[in-house]
Amino acid sequence: MSRNECNRRGEMSSSEERCAERDDSEIIEGLQEENEMLRRELESLREAEARARADYQNLQKRNARRLASVREEIRGEIVCEFLTVIDDLRMVLASTRDRGNDPIRQGVEMILGRIESILSNMGITQITCEGEAFDPNLHEAIDYVPTENAADGTVIEEVLTGYCMEDRLLRPARVRVARGYSEEAARGCQCNDDTREER
Repeated sequence: MSRNECNRRGEMSSSEERCAERDDSEIIEGLQEENEMLRRELESLREAEARARADYQNLQKRNARRLASVREEIRGEIVCEFLTVIDDLRMVLASTRDRGNDPIRQGVEMILGRIESILSNMGITQITCEGEAFDPNLHEAIDYVPTENAADGTVIEEVLTGYCMEDRLLRPARVRVARGYSEEAARGCQCNDDTREER
């Protein structure tokens, strides 16, 4: 082999080396870009997974609240059915006041006491009425009675007991409410009566 041929081969191998170096740097650069793209995609998937996990947890909490609300609603409806039984037992007791030690009366008192105890354990309370100011959120006025013995707007008689279950009203108390008595109001009633009679 001549010297010229050897030099040409040496030149070719150095240009090949330069090409190989250029190819390697392009490959490395391409791999780095692909690596960065994959890293961003992975980060995006992690964020999406975190959002999906948070949405799922929120859905579970919302469903748990909804289920608790439905349970309370059903519990309230069932209790309302028993309130009529309590009303009936109270009417029995009211109609047998004069019987004193009657065993049937004592049995009714015992049953009523047990039912009220069960309701109390369930968080169900009676609404206090007599002597309290009329509250339309808790009371249902069935009559307004003119009187000088109580302040205007005061509950003077409970006709039917009302009940609450924790913060929820199950049944309003039916009450009679004091209406301030005045001679003008009484005359107004008489005038209205006279006017009606004239018609």
